[in-house]
Amino acid sequence: MKNKNILVILLIVVFVLAVCVALFVCIGKRNYTLNLPSLNDIESISMGKSESLIVINYSEEIKNILDILNSKKRVTNIESVQDMPVNASNQILIQFYLKENKVEVIYLYEKNNCYYIEKPYNGIYEITSEEYNLVKSYCEIN
Repeated sequence: MKNKNILVILLIVVFVLAVCVALFVCIGKRNYTLNLPSLNDIESISMGKSESLIVINYSEEIKNILDILNSKKRVTNIESVQDMPVNASNQILIQFYLKENKVEVIYLYEKNNCYYIEKPYNGIYEITSEEYNLVKSYCEIN
């Protein structure tokens, strides 16, 4: 009887510790959501490789690019801690010029055969190769 009580108490303690560890792990990870400017707030977009940017002023093209980028709700727990991606290839810089004289920047790139959107000091979000190639088609990158 005494051994049974000790076993029950031990199981309760182990369960409580497991719950505490699980909560600590879950709470410790911060989620980031990709929030891009709305179509009404954008005056123009410049995009391409940093040495050869093109400017897009047409609202229909801007809308199409935003639709591609916003096609899914993008959430990640991978934080961006750089001004720009590191060790990435085929980078596309996208600058959103907003009506209130602000600029928002994101990067699309390939790394280890996966494609990403990175918003500096926010998050790194995985995208499909199709989404990457659709956005790439709006600029002249070879």
